[in-house]
Amino acid sequence: DNSVAPCKTLMVFPYVSLCQEKKDELEPFGDSLGFLVEPFYDHMGKFPLAPRVNHLCICTIEKADRIITSLLEEGRPGEVGLVVVDELHFLGENSRGCVLEMLLTKLRIFCPKCQIVGMSATLPNLKDVQKWLCAEPWDGSQQKR
Repeated sequence: DNSVAPCKTLMVFPYVSLCQEKKDELEPFGDSLGFLVEPFYDHMGKFPLAPRVNHLCICTIEKADRIITSLLEEGRPGEVGLVVVDELHFLGENSRGCVLEMLLTKLRIFCPKCQIVGMSATLPNLKDVQKWLCAEPWDGSQQKR
């Protein structure tokens, strides 16, 4: 059997406006490729997430943490395959940085096969975050043109 197990991908953004923009951009892509693009911000998003469904969850930091917590409570952390965090430098923010840190810590501990992609143009402590996430930095200079 060459089928791939359904998985969940989370795209995490710090602002609802970015979530809305990305959801609108990615829904046609999801429709054409057969996966569900579901919003998890403001009052949107259904818990628990449906099992055995390929999801692209567009979410705020807080909703991403809630998704992971929900999957952990249900014993389904292995369904998370990829988490993309935009504006990773929010780790240093006083109010929401701790939620993002909790989210990434849960992923590292309970979802070890999950790939984490963090994006930031202004991450002051790149080496520390790189070590903590066991990550390889990529700045785009390696990209062939």
